[in-house]
Amino acid sequence: MSAEEPSALMMIKLMPDWGTGPLWVAKDGVSEPYDTDEITEVLSLSAELRTEIAAWDNRFQATFNAEYPPDSAFPTPEDEAVFIADGRELARRVQTEVPGAVVLYETIDGKSIPVNGSRASAD
Repeated sequence: MSAEEPSALMMIKLMPDWGTGPLWVAKDGVSEPYDTDEITEVLSLSAELRTEIAAWDNRFQATFNAEYPPDSAFPTPEDEAVFIADGRELARRVQTEVPGAVVLYETIDGKSIPVNGSRASAD
């Protein structure tokens, strides 16, 4: 499948999640995860943005504590705050590169936040 122009029904979510890609694309009611290499199958994102999203996701994946997953966390609250701010900025950049899609950023605690200019609701 090749990358296609987003339809009005396409939603892109950037979200941290252990063990899966950071980009979720929903089209016609079906949502699927993509890593930064696979996303080119459905969206045209710049190589620079894909590289930065991969680095951001790697920062999150590095917080996973396999011995006791509930202890998974960033080393400091400041590190977590920077990670969250970086994710919001990356989501804004996705919106810029895919202006016809609805783009959401999902925080570590699972709250979905519409990106500026997006038509989505935070509900």
